[in-house]
Amino acid sequence: MPLSFLPEGFAYYAGGHVHEAFITQARGEGWIVMPGPVFPNNFSELEKLESGSMIIVEFTNGFKPELMQLKVIEKKTILIELDGKSPEQANTELFSALQEVQDKLVLIRLTGTLAEGRLSELKFQEAFSKAYSAGAYLVLKNSSKAQSKEFEALSISVRPSEDIEARLIAEHSSGQFEDEAKLVKALLNALSQEKLEGETRTAYEERIKLAFNDATKSI
Repeated sequence: MPLSFLPEGFAYYAGGHVHEAFITQARGEGWIVMPGPVFPNNFSELEKLESGSMIIVEFTNGFKPELMQLKVIEKKTILIELDGKSPEQANTELFSALQEVQDKLVLIRLTGTLAEGRLSELKFQEAFSKAYSAGAYLVLKNSSKAQSKEFEALSISVRPSEDIEARLIAEHSSGQFEDEAKLVKALLNALSQEKLEGETRTAYEERIKLAFNDATKSI
């Protein structure tokens, strides 16, 4: 909210909840303070904030706030850039990076596009096992910015969901069966039904199953 929403004339404005440390002075007078989280809440915060934090305020010196980092565990970040690499090369780089992880919080971030193969070929389970065997405290991975090369050509413009579905079905249909696209569309329609007011979960699941069966029989 705008600073103008705060009442004037105070020496200290204690904030909270926002997971970012923030210290400034309102209108050149009172301090406005956000202490940040005691410990980062998710993968992105662990990357960005490095550690948790708190605020120490010296009341005898004009309410002067001081940010204190709460480093409760050492962190090791592993960044794997996939551009131009095969799954085998990415696996080799990942396993080589899993050194000196004893008692550390290990973050594995993958970015870019594989030159060939699929992300499913990356041996995350083996990498996790190796890290834990080496004494890692916790291992987390994030592959939200990673993809396989075969998906590069897929681009969707903003349009009604029905148009997007039709385009995706057409682009990825094998072409081996004449009614393949019709079947996929029928199944999507069957599975898109929402739970009715007052309908029990069991009744809803049975209705979806019947709709699914009817869709497969109609083609």
